[in-house]
Amino acid sequence: MTQFPKILSIGEVQRILGVSRSRVEEFIRQGKLLHQDTLAGKMFLESDVMAFKRDRQRRAKKDPRIKGGR
Repeated sequence: MTQFPKILSIGEVQRILGVSRSRVEEFIRQGKLLHQDTLAGKMFLESDVMAFKRDRQRRAKKDPRIKGGR
């Protein structure tokens, strides 16, 4: 049976990343976080969000300005 990728809403992305909605929107504008606009709102692949989170945590270890461990 084919597994479909898990889709997340912007609220779920906020919770996973531990940031505000405006910060998620900023990541989108900067091209750092991929999304798809739909009639239901912005949708994200869980795999993209988790990869972004891992990268952000990795960079946080090197740059004290970035909050990590979320």
